[in-house]
Amino acid sequence: MVFLLSETEKLLIIIIASSLFLLSLIITICFVSPVCWLHKWFIESNAKKKEDIKICYSAKQLLTQESKHFQLSVIPHYGANSEIGSKHKSKHINEVSIQVDQNKAKKQSIASEESVSLNTGSIKLEIRYETISNASIRLFINIIEISKLKQRDYLVDPSCYVSIILVGLKNRRRSLINKAIPSALYRTSTAKRCLNPVFNELFVSQDLPKSILKDGLLRIKVFDDERYANDLCLGEATVHLKKVDNTADNLIKEYSLLSSKESKGELLIGLCYLPTSKRVTVSIMKATLSHSTNIQTSNTICYYIRVLLFINGKLMKKKKTATTQKMVWGDNEILTFDLMSFESSESAFMFVLSFKQESSQSPSSPETPVVAEGEESPKDRHIGHFIVGQEMWHQMKQQPRKQITKWHKLY
Repeated sequence: MVFLLSETEKLLIIIIASSLFLLSLIITICFVSPVCWLHKWFIESNAKKKEDIKICYSAKQLLTQESKHFQLSVIPHYGANSEIGSKHKSKHINEVSIQVDQNKAKKQSIASEESVSLNTGSIKLEIRYETISNASIRLFINIIEISKLKQRDYLVDPSCYVSIILVGLKNRRRSLINKAIPSALYRTSTAKRCLNPVFNELFVSQDLPKSILKDGLLRIKVFDDERYANDLCLGEATVHLKKVDNTADNLIKEYSLLSSKESKGELLIGLCYLPTSKRVTVSIMKATLSHSTNIQTSNTICYYIRVLLFINGKLMKKKKTATTQKMVWGDNEILTFDLMSFESSESAFMFVLSFKQESSQSPSSPETPVVAEGEESPKDRHIGHFIVGQEMWHQMKQQPRKQITKWHKLY
């Protein structure tokens, strides 16, 4: 049977066939070639979905290497007793919901406690000034001692030093030559492993304008000279120079140190305690930086997490994650630590967020506590850190073989 087509019908069939061919060719090129914007959009959307799925599954995954019998939280029932199983399941779901509400309440209470400034110690200072001329003075700042400091969460006394910043506020009068009063930085020596260090160090400023007695202030910060992470601010105090009485008989005054509220960022981790094997599994998930952190983001900067295990204040083991540019690790970064014969009350973990250039080699991080002098990474690579102490250990003991996922602030 032969069909006779007109010229118009032949032309229409040719147009349809050629259009289908061109459409399939364009789709194939767009999904294969990395130059096309459809290919980029498709790849980025798939990458985002995979990252979300990894984070979701890592938060729910039970990180245990013990027997599978410990993982059963609901006993299955079959046959005529299936109603018992459904009742047990509904009861378990109610207990989980109640537990989630309690964890939310605990998190809110912890956040409210952190918002309140706590007294972390006191510092004794002697502040006086000497008149050089009618328009200039000279400050004398004597750091005497610090008292009532607290031990760190990993059972080590702090090695502290004092940093003083002399700040001058801008003057409103444009006729003055010194529109901005200069600032200066003073730093004491480091007192090794002491809760009540004595310094007796005197600092003399340069010639300053006399107007600094009205607008100037001293910002005093006490830092712990940390060996394995960035220096931690133990407390701070502010002294307004207009309140300094230079004619008093006793110029020595004691100021309370308030805890610092500055946070470098946050880190999301999951911890699981296995009491039978005395093992702790750590899952590193995600990190964020605060706006106050002065780090220029670029394609050459990579981030990684260092986890250090301390037993009675002594470093026993340290591990680190792989480097990433997006500060997202997922469920692949699982670090395991054996507590051996030590009690949980004697151990603590330190988490350190660090960065490095992609071209440079990362600092060494052996699993054994062999540390050679001069081989530690510079402190400017460390962004912030926090310590998992007895409060977190109490939660892990109450919920053994269950991962506890929580955001922690970096300081």
